[in-house]
Amino acid sequence: MNFYHQRKNVDLYKELMKDYDTGNVLDLVKQVLPKHSTILQLGMGTGADLLKLS
Repeated sequence: MNFYHQRKNVDLYKELMKDYDTGNVLDLVKQVLPKHSTILQLGMGTGADLLKLS
């Protein structure tokens, strides 16, 4: 996983993910999990979903 050890690759990943919408996946998760449940999120990527998951 040395890909992300180079700044240009991190910048490329961030650019690719800037318009990626996980809203539909998060809506599905909310439908199946009981209210006030917790989940273990492995890998935050760019961190765009941090506030949505908290």
